[in-house]
Amino acid sequence: MSHRKQRHFLKLRSLYLWHRYIGISAALFVVVLAVTGVFLNHTVTLKLDRSFISAPWLLNWYDIELPQRSISYSTEKHYVSLVEDKLYIDEQVVTGHFESLAGAIELQDIIIIAADTELLLFTHDGELIEKIHDINGSRALIAAIGKTSQRIAVQANDFLLTDIDFSSWQQASRKKILDIAWSYPTRLPHQLRTSLAENYRSNTLTLERVMLDLHSGRILGKTGVYLMDAAAIMLILLSMSGGFIWLQQLRKRRKKTKPN
Repeated sequence: MSHRKQRHFLKLRSLYLWHRYIGISAALFVVVLAVTGVFLNHTVTLKLDRSFISAPWLLNWYDIELPQRSISYSTEKHYVSLVEDKLYIDEQVVTGHFESLAGAIELQDIIIIAADTELLLFTHDGELIEKIHDINGSRALIAAIGKTSQRIAVQANDFLLTDIDFSSWQQASRKKILDIAWSYPTRLPHQLRTSLAENYRSNTLTLERVMLDLHSGRILGKTGVYLMDAAAIMLILLSMSGGFIWLQQLRKRRKKTKPN
């Protein structure tokens, strides 16, 4: 073998080795990109945006804890809590999203919750009975709720009183205001607080979010993004080296088949 051919052979062999090493290094990233890409293409069908992660180690990895924005009230038999935009009666989640919670009372075996501009009426089993939107002809934000005897007191634009039928409202006098037992925030028992924290955590992180973070590398923070960038560069190099090797092989085949 001539010196020129030997050098060409060594270069080509070196290129083969680099192609192999780059291919092996990029293989894992390719698998991750391919698998997550397939899942993300079928997000709606697979309901990834409605499938939540409950694995504690993964929730801890995302630093998902019980948020600071939470408030609780107690009635005679229940605790009512607002955690971010989720409303709970004890451990049961109430359907919907809420911005504020002003209090909760019990009257005639009915739980009455003042949330946003509404009064929500529930049974002790957590079944919704009715929503009262119209507070004396307005939809003002409710600031407080309480009771006196068999009447319900609400502070919205004014201090108002009504009965359990909510058929009529009247403005409360100063004397009656002093007799109202208002609902005040309370501290949850440790066990219930822990349970709400786990419930909130388990209904926060979606499988779609995890797939997106795996696909982009963001699940490992900035390091993961740089790793995915490196994988993209390796794939480009792999394509270029593969193309060059294919051309070299094509030239060899043509030389072999070329008549003398």
